[in-house]
Amino acid sequence: WNIQEGLASPERSATLVEGITSLNADIVYLSDAFWPGNPLHKLDETLINKAEDKFRSEGYELLEVAYEDASDPYSDRYMLGLGRIGVTMSSVNLAGRNAVKVLVDEPEGTTGGPLQVVGVHLDDRYESRRVEQAIGLIDEVIDGQNVFIGDFNAHARASWQGALIGNTFGRLRSADRDRISRDLPDRVRA
Repeated sequence: WNIQEGLASPERSATLVEGITSLNADIVYLSDAFWPGNPLHKLDETLINKAEDKFRSEGYELLEVAYEDASDPYSDRYMLGLGRIGVTMSSVNLAGRNAVKVLVDEPEGTTGGPLQVVGVHLDDRYESRRVEQAIGLIDEVIDGQNVFIGDFNAHARASWQGALIGNTFGRLRSADRDRISRDLPDRVRA
């Protein structure tokens, strides 16, 4: 969920936090949670601290992850992972940009294996980078259940932006499609 720096916004922070906690979700991924270096407005750390305190009071563990994308001049933005069902959270790098990884142990009495949720915010300016990052998700597939969520920044051909940029992922050369298919584990292809 791309909240466009909403946790640091005086107009939106309280409403977002209330809405997020009212969902009573066990795992939440927030893309663009806040941006310390935003030249358009000063970061209000009090609002972020208040939001994080509210999340903790609702039983969430938090993981703040910087984008840390060397090719992105705005890479000091942060995404936020929230989890509260015995999760292990970490960051993972996908072709130069970080993502939030949440691993939930296999619940007792089930046979589906562990659940992994990876929250991403793929590149929105360079289709080739976005494709590299999407392909990087393949390396993160585990035995068990996998869910990939977030802001994929897919460039739809119906919009003028999508038509201008194009959707390379949908038009990969056959050699690339074959390589990707070959590299995919059987459980993903099925």
